[in-house]
Amino acid sequence: MRALVTGIVGFAGSHLAAELLDAGYELYGTQLQGESRQRLEGITSSISISTVDLTDHAATRRLVRRVKPDAIFHLAAISAVGYSFKNPRRTFDVNVNGTLHLLEALREIGTAKSIVVVTSSDVYGVVRPSDLPIKESTPLVPITPYGVSKAAADMLGYQYFRSYGLPIMRARAFNHTGPKQDQGFVVADFCRQAALIESDRLRPVLTVGNLEAKRDISDVRDIVKGYRLIAENGKPGEVYNLCSGKSHRIKSILDNILKMITLDVRIELDPKLLRPSEIPNLVGDLTRARRAVGYKPKYELTGTLADTLSYWRKAVRRNKI
Repeated sequence: MRALVTGIVGFAGSHLAAELLDAGYELYGTQLQGESRQRLEGITSSISISTVDLTDHAATRRLVRRVKPDAIFHLAAISAVGYSFKNPRRTFDVNVNGTLHLLEALREIGTAKSIVVVTSSDVYGVVRPSDLPIKESTPLVPITPYGVSKAAADMLGYQYFRSYGLPIMRARAFNHTGPKQDQGFVVADFCRQAALIESDRLRPVLTVGNLEAKRDISDVRDIVKGYRLIAENGKPGEVYNLCSGKSHRIKSILDNILKMITLDVRIELDPKLLRPSEIPNLVGDLTRARRAVGYKPKYELTGTLADTLSYWRKAVRRNKI
């Protein structure tokens, strides 16, 4: 199988690249001009990577015509919720128009056997406690620019399946973390600060945002395996939640990380880290993904946190921060 991964040099994209290579795929990917390939260290030579901005329709069409992929994993996106509030126009251009351009190109060439459009649990927005855990049938009422853009991409995927018969499946990934994640995401930010404090490069004060929110957080290595399973076993037109099925208060996640370091650290609220609107609780139902495509999470959160902290400790030692 010849696979194309958009955004292959990113956090999830790099983990998906390793997953697909291990499964024997011939692998192609996209990156933006100037993006680092550091996350693909050790496997870059096994991947054909093209510099393509999916907001450029003509460049996207040329890429698809040249590669003629069997399987497509559409990960390229602006994925930071905080950034989306500051830059909603750019978020919509990348997440919506980029998806539209890719699907148009795939419709024109007509060779794809499976297309996985990756969206997000943020498409659900605020869900009543009585409706938790969140099922795929839960109404989409996103409350962030990122969530709205991903809901639009999700619906584009369904529309292109219904209108043109493209073999599109949608993966609604809940929060995920792990090694290689950039700062700007809660677990990565906590682990980065902890590693800097341990190395005496940061005063023993860890800044935080809202610690009361509850999130369903998976290991990125489980999530990308889910993407592969959806491509191989999923039903076109269908949508699948990828999640752990467990909800964790952000404060408990922070407490777990602090137990892994040996220093006393003071916690300080940074108002700049608070968002204009916040979803109080997100927890997903993975029943459909488990039954239909064989999705079964392997990693426990404590191990994921330890691996992420280890990644940031190494980054600090190598002066990669």
